[in-house]
Amino acid sequence: MQSPGSSSFSAPGNGITFNEVSRARLIFFFALAHAPAVGLLLLVWFATHKLLPVCNIQLLFSDATSSECAPVLSNGVELICVMLGIAAWRIAFELKLICWEAATIVARALGLGSLRLGTADELPEQRPYTLAVFTAFMRSLVVEALRLLSLELCVSVVIAAAWGMREKNDIHASGSNAQCWLDIDDPRFILTLWLGAGWTIAEVASGSWQMIRFLPLLRSVDDVLPELEEDVLEDYVSHPALDVPPAERMSSPRQLSRSPSPAQSNDSDAELFLASDCSMDEDNLSIMVLLREKDELEAQLGEPLENLSAATVALWRIDSVLWNLASSLVISASFSLAQGCSSIGKGNNPNPYPFLVFPPFAHMASMFSILVLIHTVVTAAWMILLPRFGATTVTYMSLLLGLGLFFVGLARWGAVV
Repeated sequence: MQSPGSSSFSAPGNGITFNEVSRARLIFFFALAHAPAVGLLLLVWFATHKLLPVCNIQLLFSDATSSECAPVLSNGVELICVMLGIAAWRIAFELKLICWEAATIVARALGLGSLRLGTADELPEQRPYTLAVFTAFMRSLVVEALRLLSLELCVSVVIAAAWGMREKNDIHASGSNAQCWLDIDDPRFILTLWLGAGWTIAEVASGSWQMIRFLPLLRSVDDVLPELEEDVLEDYVSHPALDVPPAERMSSPRQLSRSPSPAQSNDSDAELFLASDCSMDEDNLSIMVLLREKDELEAQLGEPLENLSAATVALWRIDSVLWNLASSLVISASFSLAQGCSSIGKGNNPNPYPFLVFPPFAHMASMFSILVLIHTVVTAAWMILLPRFGATTVTYMSLLLGLGLFFVGLARWGAVV
């Protein structure tokens, strides 16, 4: 029995109550864990706006009105780049199932086991690592291809904006220096950070929303784990809303306990009762789906969500920030070198390397392949090692790798000496 001053939260469709103080504490630490990631994103936004006065837009468009990027890289262009990053991440997320099925088909075609399409529970136990590697490779390939495509779209938007602001009417072909250099005054560096921020916002927001949906189901680590899923499943199977006729559902003991007396029953009450019963079954089904998703996530993590500390969640979000920014910086450096730099002083170089808005993929294929390989190894390691070593250990190792790749990306752009 609870004291008069205590409050509780009841999950719909079951009789389990959660202490409101414990739940509020979980929500507070969950929100606090996102502060470092949000701080890093704000730092990136502040740095990009500080770089605008020294940014040279003529590296992309030699006929620009001025050399400063501020007139071209407006808030609208920034919003477009961020939204492109969010859209690219969303497309990659929606293609996860297709990547899983494609990896299964490839593994089966190569004779790596009697794999078939289906869920993880249906896969043979002898080949889990093979499928994990193939799935990680397919996902990494899709992600990096979308990252490269979104970067191309961002640069095209900026060139179009600069073209619209030009003063000259006689536009001539832009050449470039024989060797394009990379530096932080290149507008593509700012575009890359905006694009990477869009990828990060989408990933962090998606992970946060997933955790928010599970908040009503979280329990205190001191509580006995309730067999809620079995209760809901049994209740739903015993009283399905679609398969059992209304008369049979009304005659069940659970329904009779809620049915009105014969003197008060009429057609309107019966319709209201049936609607209420269907609503309860839908609530039970939604809880069952949430519990199943929570169980699958905990199986991947190797521990209950309640055991995840705020520090682990914070490392998780920082890891997302670093990996998305680092991957964007590394691939954009190769893309910019392949694209070239618009020459400001023409005629000095007898053999100028042309500035290509759409550079050939062969000029950046090597770095693209390396990045896909790195992501494949890390993603497969997450899938294989996470249930065995726990979220904290694997996240910390991934964070160190992401930090190293982030500095590599900055070094390629000349931001780190």
